[in-house]
Amino acid sequence: LIRLNPGQLTDFGSNEIDVEAIQWARKIRERTGEALPPIAGGSGTFSNFGETTVLAHLTGQDNASWANLAPTFLALTTVVPDSSKTGSTITEAAYTGYTRLSVAAASWAAAVSGGAGAASTIANGAILTFAACTASSSTVIGWALCTASTVGNALAWGSASSTVISTTQTPATVAIGALSITLI
Repeated sequence: LIRLNPGQLTDFGSNEIDVEAIQWARKIRERTGEALPPIAGGSGTFSNFGETTVLAHLTGQDNASWANLAPTFLALTTVVPDSSKTGSTITEAAYTGYTRLSVAAASWAAAVSGGAGAASTIANGAILTFAACTASSSTVIGWALCTASTVGNALAWGSASSTVISTTQTPATVAIGALSITLI
């Protein structure tokens, strides 16, 4: 069983969403205690609905207004990715039998709002099981949620508890709720 730590949006994942502007707006609001002035009739940050909608879209659950991302593909990594990584530049597990896991939209639980000024989160609502290791081994310490089964873009990433996947410790499995992505 692999324990995945909370993830973050990659540069690609946040290009469509101005995460830095959202974080900046929240920091200003927290420091001053003042509300931000309206921008085009709205607020200076996502609403709870907006945050959960972005998370639902990122995992392929809500594609009404954006291109379909479902399914997404979960990659196990031997080096913890960072925001600059893509599906081509992450360092993935290399044990025999490893492939990225296709994660259908239905495998995700509903996005949960953190409430006013708090982070919203989405997590897997189903057990995620990778193909069995048939030879060799890999020590998994990170993960990336990607747009394709090979190469593509990385949407989100995170660290994981160090776990050796081998012929005696197989298949790699992610428990319900163990893969979570937070929009702050």
